[in-house]
Amino acid sequence: MRSRAISTTLAAAVAVLIIGVAAVGYYATMQGSGPIGNSTTPTTSTTGSAHTSSTATTSASGIHCSTGGSGSFAVSASYDGGFSPTMLTIAVGQSVTWTNTEGGVYAYSHTVTSETGAFSSPTLDSGQSFTCVFNHTGTYQYHCSFHSFMTGTIEVGP
Repeated sequence: MRSRAISTTLAAAVAVLIIGVAAVGYYATMQGSGPIGNSTTPTTSTTGSAHTSSTATTSASGIHCSTGGSGSFAVSASYDGGFSPTMLTIAVGQSVTWTNTEGGVYAYSHTVTSETGAFSSPTLDSGQSFTCVFNHTGTYQYHCSFHSFMTGTIEVGP
């Protein structure tokens, strides 16, 4: 009888271990890896972040973007809260800074990726930011390439 109880306990422990390993694998998959391609030229960064490279681009639509920086308006990015605010109205020439506000043990990485290819951030880890200056009027929708439910819109007016 004792060996049957030990067998049952051992089977339960193995099941918990398998579930735990599967959860860790799922978590690692959801984190994503590497930058999202957007034809950028690496430059040296002095933003003090853990990463020592920065990217700066100007798209055909007149949007100038770079990692780090501080824009006229702030948008936070977190798995639980998505992009906040989700809708932002700005004037031509103003800038928006997106910051990954994740923290703790399970901090997710995020991206800021335009629906039209007008701008695309590299992978933003916890505390990292991405800034774009919008030089033309228009509506710019974007999402996180790792978490499709995270979406937002920038409305640029005159």
